[in-house]
Amino acid sequence: MIGLDRLAEAPTGLLLVLKATAVLAAAWLAHGALARANPRWRVLAWRGATLGLAAVAALAFAPPLVTWRVAAPPTTVEPAPAIAPTPIPGPRPPARPPLPESAEAPPLAPAAHLEPPRAVARIASPTPAAPIDPAATLATVWLAGVAAGLARFAFGSWRLSRVIRRADEASASVLAACRATVEGLGIRRRVRVVVAPGVASPCLAGVLRPTILLPAGMGLDAPGPDLDAVLVHESTHVRNGDLAWNDGLHLTTIALWFHPLAWRLRAAHASACDAVCDAVAVDRLGDVATYGRALARLALQASARPAPRGLAMARACDVRRRVESLHRMVHRSPLPRRLVMPALLLSAALAALVGGAAVIRAQDEPAKPAAPPKPALIVRVLDAATGAPLEGAEVESSFFDPKADKRVKATATTTADGVVRVEHEPGVEPTVLWLIARKPGYVPGSFYRGRGGWGEPFPIPESKEFRLAHGVELGGVVVDEAGAPIEGATVELSTAFADSDYPPLKMTITSLKTDARGRWRSAEVPDALGDVSLSISHPDYYQAAGEHPSRGDLRRVLTRGETVTGRVVGPGGRPIVGANVKLRSGSSSAGIADAKTDADGRFALLHARPGEFHVMAEADGFAPAFRDVQVKRGGGADAGEVAMEPGATLRVRVVDAEGRPLSDARFSPSLVRGREWGSSFRAKTDAEGRAAWKDAPPGETTYTFSCRDMMTIRTPLTPGDEERVIVMHPPLVVSGAVVDAVTKRPIPKFRVEYGVIGEGRDRPSWQPDVKDAADGRYSLTFEFPQVYTIRITARGYKTAESPGFHVDDPGAATRDFALEPRPWLEGVVRRPDGRPDLKAQVALLTPRASAALAGAAFAKYQTASFLAVDADGRYAFPRPEPPFLLAAVSEAGYVEAKPEDVAKVADLQLRPWARIEGTVRVGEKPGAGEWVEFLADRRPLRASSSASDLWVSSRDRVQADAQGRFALDRIIPGPGHVSRTLATQSDRTRYLIGAEPVDPKPGETTHIDIGGGGRPVVGRATFDGPVDWTRNRPAQIMTEYGSIERPEGGLLHTKSYFGVYDRDGRFRIEDVPPGRYRLTIQVDPAVPATPPAQNESLAKTVRLLVVPPGDLATPVEVGEIAVRPESMLNVGDPAPALDLERIDAAGGRYVLGDRRGRLVVLCFWASWAKPFARLMPMLKELEKARGGDPRFELVGVSCDDDPAEAARFARENGLTWAQTYAGPVGVGATADFGVTNPWSIVIVGPDGRILARGMPFDKLQEAVAKALAGMEPSSTR
Repeated sequence: MIGLDRLAEAPTGLLLVLKATAVLAAAWLAHGALARANPRWRVLAWRGATLGLAAVAALAFAPPLVTWRVAAPPTTVEPAPAIAPTPIPGPRPPARPPLPESAEAPPLAPAAHLEPPRAVARIASPTPAAPIDPAATLATVWLAGVAAGLARFAFGSWRLSRVIRRADEASASVLAACRATVEGLGIRRRVRVVVAPGVASPCLAGVLRPTILLPAGMGLDAPGPDLDAVLVHESTHVRNGDLAWNDGLHLTTIALWFHPLAWRLRAAHASACDAVCDAVAVDRLGDVATYGRALARLALQASARPAPRGLAMARACDVRRRVESLHRMVHRSPLPRRLVMPALLLSAALAALVGGAAVIRAQDEPAKPAAPPKPALIVRVLDAATGAPLEGAEVESSFFDPKADKRVKATATTTADGVVRVEHEPGVEPTVLWLIARKPGYVPGSFYRGRGGWGEPFPIPESKEFRLAHGVELGGVVVDEAGAPIEGATVELSTAFADSDYPPLKMTITSLKTDARGRWRSAEVPDALGDVSLSISHPDYYQAAGEHPSRGDLRRVLTRGETVTGRVVGPGGRPIVGANVKLRSGSSSAGIADAKTDADGRFALLHARPGEFHVMAEADGFAPAFRDVQVKRGGGADAGEVAMEPGATLRVRVVDAEGRPLSDARFSPSLVRGREWGSSFRAKTDAEGRAAWKDAPPGETTYTFSCRDMMTIRTPLTPGDEERVIVMHPPLVVSGAVVDAVTKRPIPKFRVEYGVIGEGRDRPSWQPDVKDAADGRYSLTFEFPQVYTIRITARGYKTAESPGFHVDDPGAATRDFALEPRPWLEGVVRRPDGRPDLKAQVALLTPRASAALAGAAFAKYQTASFLAVDADGRYAFPRPEPPFLLAAVSEAGYVEAKPEDVAKVADLQLRPWARIEGTVRVGEKPGAGEWVEFLADRRPLRASSSASDLWVSSRDRVQADAQGRFALDRIIPGPGHVSRTLATQSDRTRYLIGAEPVDPKPGETTHIDIGGGGRPVVGRATFDGPVDWTRNRPAQIMTEYGSIERPEGGLLHTKSYFGVYDRDGRFRIEDVPPGRYRLTIQVDPAVPATPPAQNESLAKTVRLLVVPPGDLATPVEVGEIAVRPESMLNVGDPAPALDLERIDAAGGRYVLGDRRGRLVVLCFWASWAKPFARLMPMLKELEKARGGDPRFELVGVSCDDDPAEAARFARENGLTWAQTYAGPVGVGATADFGVTNPWSIVIVGPDGRILARGMPFDKLQEAVAKALAGMEPSSTR
């Protein structure tokens, strides 16, 4: 007997057999118990058994209804299979007794005790045959038996159908008797009667078309008692459906052909059915004896076997039993309904119990039904280089389901085939969908659809493939202002989604924390960094501004923020406890810094950056209040008292244009007192469209209302007793036709984009939401009340723009376009060898549109249009009006083409990249870790509309290694400069140091060494006022361009050197070669919200400086330099006092104040200044022409380093007018007059005021003549 514990591991087939046995045994028990009862019970029992067997088979594939748990089998640890050694003849070592479990194995015997191996001949044994699977064998035998049974069943059906086809139709009298019998029994189906010579006994055949077969020669060809008995008997079979049930039992017997209890299922059921039919026949004929005699006669005349599928009326073997049963009268009455229903329910319960029972181990749970698989987006992640699937890649997914009003996020990991399923509910159409695939060491792949959250619902794609490229390493260190590492700073690298319909949206490449040394490193960064942004934040510091990182070891300095303090009070100056206070900028509801007020209403907002902000206070029962603050560097801000007033109640009801309420409409305050302030209050309308704000500001405030499928609106509202009704309208749908202006035919394909024209602007800001349209029709949906314009672009046509329109303008919903045919700029981008480049990008620059390079591609977020070439390497742009510039880039090279170039040849042939390598030194040492940058000379010096002034910016920057070696591998060929760079901690400005000219050639490597051979310059800057020197712009030393000869027709190239300050204003400028320079020190404003502009400063001092040759390790000391507030002398200002030593033959001193009544021309000069050499002839002519006029005086003011050298230069060069000495630029008189160039002219009028300054040399004679003409003769002394 099989125990229950064995059933837990039994195969499904065996369990089915056991359950079928239980059903059959119950049926046979019921059959025996009901042998002398009404035969209708036996019919019901066998039919119930048939249904029970079907239920057992069906429940085998469903979860169990009843489970029996049995004990789990004891867990045994089988020893690992060992490889049996080949037996070797010889003495067998003595057996060792087994060790107890707790004992340790004895040590191995020494090698000396081991017997040497003997050579043994081995005989290869035949490969054993594969074992026979018993389950498969039994299944094969069962299928063979079923096939044989079905073949016999089909053959019998064919034989019976042939008998029926060959049978003769019964006589009319027989047919009439049959119709009368059928109608009498209430049968609606047509029953056919035929005479078949080959049939031994009357029988019924045909489940769908019942036919009574009468044997020939038995006296059944005319009405009589025997015919009546036959017709009633067989018609009762038809009424009860006995033939169909018998066929079902026949098929059950075939399925269970191996089971002894199933062999006589059909016979037992047929016998019971015959007994029921006998009872009905006796009732119809009214005489048991007459029906019994007829039954006996028919049985005695039967000589052949009945048809295999028919129900034979008379079989000699059971006539005696049937007649005896008729005399017992147990079959005469139908079954009582009060007993039938309980019997059926009991049978169903037993069948469910047997079929749904399962035996499981105690530790197992029954298998739950497998839910139907949800639809899924199949994501495949591959290696971009090899195409191999990437296992273990993490795929993040997120989509917004507008119907459910929820965002669904999930994260899954790819399997060995690089696949992951992103499941979703059937029929979901999101408005936003993004996917990001990540794997360590690879650049994340990304996909975005949703047009910034305002797109229409779309079906989720069936699949998406990501090909991940290997990333490059990028890292750095984060320190504070003292240089100490900052642990736990968040470093985030982000870039645009690679495949996106909304380019401004960015995804996070990686987000990581700095370690205890302040260091971070990522290996998932793309090779081209032009589109990568780096941001660093820490709770104790204010966030560093986002920037584009560069290669190498990045060092970033975080600054501890300032503190904003204040107090929140209510009416009467009472403090408000627990108010939420935030420091905000603009309309963002997220605070830059947050705090809660204490028991005295005071707050402290920590770690704020310098700039202009407002403090927002919110508390229950009060209207939000704010106060403007200016956070100063080093001083923070005191917001004073933020006074809050009791809030008022604003009630709104939002409805559509027909007055129907809009539920789930959102409303929030956006503008108060004409400015955005960003309250955190948000509300949704209820089912009646109502919402309220109990703490609304009492005055007029602008509120924003938004609702799905409605246009967002802004409207001013004031709280009051009345409910404010807000009427929202559906979004404006603008559509129109786009046709050829000549043929008037629809344009097959075109692109549609729209722009927003802001208030006070005449040009639109074009949005990235570009759509493709076809067949001359387009449609755009606008959900915000703004001024828009639409632009249509079609290949082969001039681009067309609509006039600006507001959504409320009459007729705004229709905008038709007629495009004028116009050839486009079209061509092929070719590699240097002439073959089409299939991976190139092409950009079109205009005076309003610029572009920049990011590696071997164009950086995103540029205003210029750029595209990737098609499969043939072709590009196409709408032809713009000159000036414009075409630029093409790929891994193979770069090229630019102007309008005249494109007019000759439309194809763009790339020039190979150039390469620059070399070394950088700082003084005597290699420039380890120094940044080196190449800056091309293609950048225009001033704004212009000339095509020659259009240029593509590039950022070619690299960090030198420990030996100071560097290599710039991808350089646009052409002249430029290579410099060492300095980046300060206060802003993102890069200062170029010691620029060296270089002219890299296409496909060639240029070697250059920069730096070295210079001395440090040190000093200290002072300023009468607060200044944070550590964040101030660097001290600058620049070549004194007055000492350089300007190349004829060329640019004047100077070199600059920079050094940062410490907290006390001390600076050190490294590696300044010997020469003449000007030192510039500026003091930046205390509160720059952004990096200071180049010409923005509180104070500025310029000094001329000479760096002499000497020991490279010995600094040049410039001492302490006092920086004075800038005071620009303007025309009409009183001239500063001037009292200088004369260096001419007259000697003595020259006092400007003693020259009142005269026109004094002051000429500041230096012997080394090249521009002064051009000025001297003009001064001599002026002195010759005006020197005798007592109203005029020309005075030279020397800025040389040595007065004796200045006097000698004046004598030798014939400077016969009065000459004085002021000293180097930046001190004394030059500083008083704001002179920075020692070739400057200042004219002082007879009243002692500035008459002119900084004029061109060739205008000097004219200015003097004009001034003298306006002077009275009496003014001359």
